[in-house]
Amino acid sequence: MMLLLFTSMVTFAQENGYGICSACKSLDNKIKSLESEHQWAAKNLQETKSQYYAEKVKDLLQAIQQKKGELWSCMLSKCGGKLDLNASFSGKATVTISGIGSFNRNVNASVLFLRWDHKHLQISLSPVKSPPFNVPGGTNITTVTGAGGGTVNLNTGAMTVNLSLHFNESNPFGKDSDLLITLSTSSGSPLNGAGKVTLKGSGILKHGDLNNRTCAMTITGTVSPHP
Repeated sequence: MMLLLFTSMVTFAQENGYGICSACKSLDNKIKSLESEHQWAAKNLQETKSQYYAEKVKDLLQAIQQKKGELWSCMLSKCGGKLDLNASFSGKATVTISGIGSFNRNVNASVLFLRWDHKHLQISLSPVKSPPFNVPGGTNITTVTGAGGGTVNLNTGAMTVNLSLHFNESNPFGKDSDLLITLSTSSGSPLNGAGKVTLKGSGILKHGDLNNRTCAMTITGTVSPHP
């Protein structure tokens, strides 16, 4: 199980160019050579159904997994590679929708700073509910959910997060809306040594009752732990 985890992490690094320094490059090259041999053997196996190539494919897969385990260890020990960092965000969000108004709510999120360099992150928001407000035929509560990804500059604390958000309306006659929004610290405040950060941005809502309205967001709070 651990070897499979290592090989998947190494594959991620190879595909995205993270963490493989010169000290481990020879292992990376060896893996690529073995993978080329595997493709050749697999093609011959498909064409000939030969037991020889069946064994060849099996042996090459084992060799590739072994070398990926060695590369993983090398990247951690010699390239300064880092494991995934699971963190949490806790703070407040101010959401302003044109023609409707603003509301402030506590907001929480899970944050994953991705392996190797911690410069790339994934984020998943806990649901954020608006206060009840009157609509024709009754009242409504808007619940915002969503997730996304982004980057952080570990030297300056500058951060950019792209979120895909869904605005669910509780009223049975309400129609849901969606929002793609980019939040950044360029007009807020960068991630500091205490993990505090402020992100701001705006976007245009699509679909449903909020279609074509502008939504501005300010999120401020603390990331813990942080890279």
